[in-house]
Amino acid sequence: MGPTITTQHGRDSRTVDLARGDPGADLLPAALVRAAADRVTAALDPDLLQYGHEPGDAGFRAALTAFLEGEGAGASAPARLFVTAGASLALHLICALFASPGERVLVARSTYHLALAQFRDQRLRVEAIEGDADGMLPEALDEALRAAPAALLYLVPAFANPTGTTLPRARQEALVAVAARHGVRVAADEVYRLTGFAPVDADGARVPRSLAALGSEQVLSLNSVSKILSPGLRLGWIEGPAADLRRLGSSGVLRSGGGMNPFTAALVGEAIASGALRAHLARLREALRERHDALVAALRADLPDAQFEPVAGGYFLWLRLPGVDVSAEPTRAALRRHGVRIAPGTLFAADVADAAGGAAPTAPRQREWARLCFAHGTSATLRDGVARLAAAVYELRG
Repeated sequence: MGPTITTQHGRDSRTVDLARGDPGADLLPAALVRAAADRVTAALDPDLLQYGHEPGDAGFRAALTAFLEGEGAGASAPARLFVTAGASLALHLICALFASPGERVLVARSTYHLALAQFRDQRLRVEAIEGDADGMLPEALDEALRAAPAALLYLVPAFANPTGTTLPRARQEALVAVAARHGVRVAADEVYRLTGFAPVDADGARVPRSLAALGSEQVLSLNSVSKILSPGLRLGWIEGPAADLRRLGSSGVLRSGGGMNPFTAALVGEAIASGALRAHLARLREALRERHDALVAALRADLPDAQFEPVAGGYFLWLRLPGVDVSAEPTRAALRRHGVRIAPGTLFAADVADAAGGAAPTAPRQREWARLCFAHGTSATLRDGVARLAAAVYELRG
């Protein structure tokens, strides 16, 4: 690392990145992974080096089921779990097998931008559905489906990217009921579901239940260890009805390559069996809570007119800066001068996603909004980043 260069405000001029959406290096448990690998390889089962069983190893799926139930994540069954190489590939498979080019996929107006990229790759037509502070409106979804059929409904129901919000249970049930009535399959992206660090309901639960736990045959819930352990392990799972899982298992990808990541699944299974994953997840939640609280306090102190809602889990805050067009070049230039990066709200605007792969920078709904990540930096880094952001905002406002 080079020498520290300070700005006129006396801060390190290296850019503070509040835009990226991955965990900080200090949250990645290298020692846990090394220890699990040592135990697995000490008596290596040759089957782990073979093509795996298409749905994933039965022992791992049983261990994962017990782990999820132990974390208050809702009871499932090993037969309802299908192991994947992360949630992104799971979504790719769902799009390829359950939708055809030209068909519609319905999403929230502010949604995960790289899911939009996948839908474009599959040549699906994205349509945004209106929502309110609690998320997508069931009546708006019903109206859209009355107007024309759709292949998929894509939701991020828990600690959503980018908004950080969680669909209330009644809203989840209503949306799934509408989808079922119209015969639309629901892809529920739940990769943040296990990161809850504050109660999400009146019962004090910190882990929202999976949409697949509603019992509807329409729902496929996607999850992974990327947000709770390590993105680089590329291990995830789909929870859903047996018929859909059989279809996934008979896809050309699985028939050619076999079950996904059997060796990695063995490592994670060992971390579950030893209790190491549970202990790590408890530490991770506490770290996320501390960083979230530091970010909230810094925003309230340095940008008192900024609009946002604290969240109960996940990685992100959804921030409105009144009067500031976050995606405009003058704003980007000011942010560069002050050494801070944020993710502009237009990036997540489904209603302006175009076939060329980008969101229009003039999207009126998202121009004043930005996503801030509190998972990557320490509390001190987050406070510094907000100070830099405030300096850029006040410069823009003159």
